[in-house]
Amino acid sequence: MKGLVSVLIVAVSSCISGCYEEAAQLVTPKQPTVYLGAGIRLQVDESEIAAVTGNAKCPDSSSLDCIKLVPNGDAVVSVRIFFDNGSIVTEQWVVAYESQSYSLTRPNGFKVRAATNGSGN
Repeated sequence: MKGLVSVLIVAVSSCISGCYEEAAQLVTPKQPTVYLGAGIRLQVDESEIAAVTGNAKCPDSSSLDCIKLVPNGDAVVSVRIFFDNGSIVTEQWVVAYESQSYSLTRPNGFKVRAATNGSGN
């Protein structure tokens, strides 16, 4: 009888533990993979907007110049910045994902953001 009680306790504990893990998986929202299209114009400096490309395969074409952002993926992405003055710079941007959004930081510490009308060149 004592052995049967021990088996029941182990079985119930396993079920509770397994059920909890399944419930946690159902509640945790899937974090999105985001692609920034080739040539997207971003605010790369307080006074400059530039076209930016990456080296990931774009999901809707065979081109290899999108920027792919994956939660818990690469902490750094390689990008090419095409400045309006004609210069092209390759940089490694730090990728962070928190509070359901991404942030990209240039090596100089500037937080890259969406380009806004009226800012930059």
